[in-house]
Amino acid sequence: MKNLMYSILTLFLIAACNKDLTDQTDITQFTWEVKSLTIDNEKINTPSKTVFGNKITNTDAYVLSFENDNTLYLNLSVNDGQSTYVNLGNGLIDINGLGTTKMCCNNQFDESIIDVMSTLIEYKVLGKHLFLIGTDGEIDLKKR
Repeated sequence: MKNLMYSILTLFLIAACNKDLTDQTDITQFTWEVKSLTIDNEKINTPSKTVFGNKITNTDAYVLSFENDNTLYLNLSVNDGQSTYVNLGNGLIDINGLGTTKMCCNNQFDESIIDVMSTLIEYKVLGKHLFLIGTDGEIDLKKR
């Protein structure tokens, strides 16, 4: 009986941590760290922060922020991207492509994230995670 009670309590805690907070979360109030990218049902974790064998000292690599003026900024491994967006409400979002610095991109993950960003149409906030969902994939981010 005791084990059953612990199991039920654990399930409630897991459900509470993954509660859909999309309608209650202002995504502009946080910065979001990219944790993974999913394309064709294949999950790709954010790469270690090294480029050409050198550790990246930029602690803001793979960080996304949505600003109140409808601008978004994405820091990639060593380059930056910028775009505009419209939050359409009810978890729907419209992002106008992603412009990047001229030297972008130095790895496949950066290229893939830019490709997926251009197809985003929806977002969900579950617990501390923001999921950006597009026709070509999904980006999992975590509140910083």
